Amino acid sequence: MAMELGAIFEYILQLPKQAQTALMRELKLTDARHMPAGAVLVAMQLLTALGVLRRIDLVLGEEHTSLEYLKQEMAAGRKQIPSSGILIGLLVADMLAYPKRIARVYEVQPLAKAWHTDKLLGIDPDLLNDDRLLRALSKLGECPSAMRDILQGLTLDVSDQFKIRLSRFYVDGSILQLDGVFAKASKVRPGRGQDSLSQLVTSLVAASGSKLPVSFDVLPGGTNDSTTLPKALAAMDRVAPPGPVEWIADRIFPTAKNILFLQNQKQREYRFIAPLKTSISEKRFRILVDQAWEQEQWKDINYRSAEEIRKKRERSYQAYEAEWTLTEIEKPELPPGQTRRPKGSVIRHEVTVRCAVYRHGYKAGQELQNREKQRKACEVALVEFSRKLNKRNLQTVQECQQAGKQLLKDFPKVKPFVNLAFSENAHQAVLLTWTWDEEAYVRQKRYDGVFAFLTNHAPEEVSANEMLCRYRDRNQVEMDFRDLKGLLDLERIFMQIPERIDAYLFIKVLAYFVLAFLRWFAQEHGYGKMTESKIQDQISEMGISRISIEPLGIDKWSVANDNPLTIFFRSSLGLPDPHEAINILNGLTDAKRQITLWLQAWEQSQRSDSATSQNESG
Repeated sequence: MAMELGAIFEYILQLPKQAQTALMRELKLTDARHMPAGAVLVAMQLLTALGVLRRIDLVLGEEHTSLEYLKQEMAAGRKQIPSSGILIGLLVADMLAYPKRIARVYEVQPLAKAWHTDKLLGIDPDLLNDDRLLRALSKLGECPSAMRDILQGLTLDVSDQFKIRLSRFYVDGSILQLDGVFAKASKVRPGRGQDSLSQLVTSLVAASGSKLPVSFDVLPGGTNDSTTLPKALAAMDRVAPPGPVEWIADRIFPTAKNILFLQNQKQREYRFIAPLKTSISEKRFRILVDQAWEQEQWKDINYRSAEEIRKKRERSYQAYEAEWTLTEIEKPELPPGQTRRPKGSVIRHEVTVRCAVYRHGYKAGQELQNREKQRKACEVALVEFSRKLNKRNLQTVQECQQAGKQLLKDFPKVKPFVNLAFSENAHQAVLLTWTWDEEAYVRQKRYDGVFAFLTNHAPEEVSANEMLCRYRDRNQVEMDFRDLKGLLDLERIFMQIPERIDAYLFIKVLAYFVLAFLRWFAQEHGYGKMTESKIQDQISEMGISRISIEPLGIDKWSVANDNPLTIFFRSSLGLPDPHEAINILNGLTDAKRQITLWLQAWEQSQRSDSATSQNESG
C-alpha cells in the first residue's frame, strides 16, 4: 500500500507547481478499516478447498462452476447466475465470517456489495436476492437424503485426504427451544422441558477425535432421543471402514430395545459404552453396590481426569465388574374394538450386558462433606421452624405438615433421612419433633461418588479403566452442540417453511464441519489446544482496509489483520493469497488517469475564473 501511495504522489509532483499547491490543499485521506470482504473471501476459499461448494452441486444435480470461472466471466462482462452450491456457500461463509451475527437472507444482497462479491468472487450482488437464496434452501431441504449425502461425502473426502479415523463415534441429541410462531412447520411441536411451545429435537453423530459432524437429523419436538439410534448407526455404517464400530452415547440410549437391535445387526459389529440410568432402577443398583462393599470387590484403577492430573491429585477411582439385565416388553397392537390382548401375546425380551460400576473417592468425600453441611443447616432451619408454630398460618397440624414438607425441599441431600412428627398437646398447640434415620444416613456413604457404565465390550477387549477413558472424551459431542448453539446460533431460525428450516439448520452444521476440521487440522500440525471459537475469531478478523484519496476519487485497498493461523491454512491447504485478490480492486482504478482528470477540471476552473475576472474588470 505504501508503494502504491508513493507512486500516486510521484504523479502529483509532476503537476504544475500551482496545480500541486491547489491539490495538496484539498487532498484528504480517509481510512476505512475492517471491511468484511476479507473474511468472506477466505471463508469461500476454504469451502472451495474442502469441496463443499462442488459437493452441494453434485448432490443436487447442478453443473458446478468454479469461482475462478465466475470471475473470468464477470471480467468479460458476462454475469453468470450462481449455482445452488455457490449460493448456499455464501450463507455458510457469512456464518464463518461473522461470529454471532448471522445475516438473514434478505440482508445478503446489500451485504454482498460490501463483500465486493462481483470483483472478488465473480458474483453480481444483484443476483443474490432473497428469492434466489430461499429457492436454493428449498431445493436442499426438500430432499433429506441430499443433506445426508452431502455431509457423508464431505466426511469421506476429508477422511481419505487427511487420514481422519472414522471407527469411533459419539451420539447425542439436543432440544432446540425456538422463539416465534411456526404455523407451517409440522415438526415444531410442544415437547419436553420448560418453555416448550416451540421445539425441535436434533440428533448428532460426531467422529471421535476430529469432532467432525458426520450425521445431523432434525426431528419433531418431543421425540425421544433413544429412538434415533437406528438412523445414527446407519450414518456410522456409511462412513466407517470395514470392521467393528464403537459408539459412545448418553444414558438415554442403552435401552433393551436398542441393545436387541444391535444384536440383530449382521453386516457389522457395533460396540457401545453408555452410562446406566441409575435413577430408574435405584433399588436394584444399590443392591449391586452393596454387593461390591460386602464382598470387598472394589479394585483400584489408574484413571485420572485432566483436572486431577493438573492438580496433581492421587488416583482415587475404583471399579467393580457385574452384569445388568434390561427388559423390553413387546405388546401387539389391539385390533379395532378389542379392549384386551390375547393371553400370551405380550412378549418379554431380556438382554444382559456387562456393567462396570465405578467409585470416585475424591467426589465421594465431597458429597459426604456437602451432606454434613446440609444436615447442620437443616437442623438450624428446623429449630427456627419450630419456633414459628401456632402463629399466623401454622396453627393446625395439617398446615404445619405442609410447611414442613416445603421446608425439607430446600435440603434435598438429607431430606430422605429426616422424619418430622407433628402432634397436639392438651392445649391444642402443635408440637414438632424430628428424628434422623442414622443407619440409612451412614449407609448412604456407600453410594457417594458411585456411577456405572453399560457396554457390550468384553473385559479382555476394553478394561474398566479404558472404558472410563473413552467415555470421558464424550464431551466432544456435547461441545459440538454447545458451539452450534453459541457460535452458530442454532436455536435462532428465521424460516417458516419446513424444508427451509431443515436446510437452514443443516448449513449451520456445514459451517461447523469446516470449523471442526480446521481445529483438528491446526492441532495435528502443532498448534496446541485450539477451539472452534478461536478458529472462527481468526477467520473473522481477516478484513480489508480502504484508503480513499479525495478529491481524486481514488480507492486503494489492502489486507487487514492477516494473522499467522490464516496464513498457515492458506499455505497448508493450497488456498489463493487474498492479497492477490485484493489487488483486483486496486487495479480497477487508474490513478494516473484520475489525476489527469482532476488536472483538466482544475485547469478548466482556472480558465473560468480568469474569464470571470476579465469580464468584471472590463
